[in-house]
Amino acid sequence: MTDILEKLGVTRGELANAAFELYVSHGLTEKEAKERFNTLLEKYLSDANVKALLLAGALLDEELDMKDDPVYLVADELLGMDIADYIAGSRGVFEFVRYDK
Repeated sequence: MTDILEKLGVTRGELANAAFELYVSHGLTEKEAKERFNTLLEKYLSDANVKALLLAGALLDEELDMKDDPVYLVADELLGMDIADYIAGSRGVFEFVRYDK
């Protein structure tokens, strides 16, 4: 899965940086949070369902080749919400919507 993300110009480091720009501490040290994040990232990047959703997003990005994010296109947000729901349930969807604004 990492090769597909990198083909799209996304690295693990960029995923981690993006995650921690949004991170609000909940009692973990930054080191503990990063270790937990990397463990979960590894787990979910190898999960067949997450892979399928990421592949759908990659195909959407490749086939539509849109330079901006038109308001009528919601499939990308739906895929993001599905991934958030699969990984973290309702709380994950809530956080996704909050950060996507």
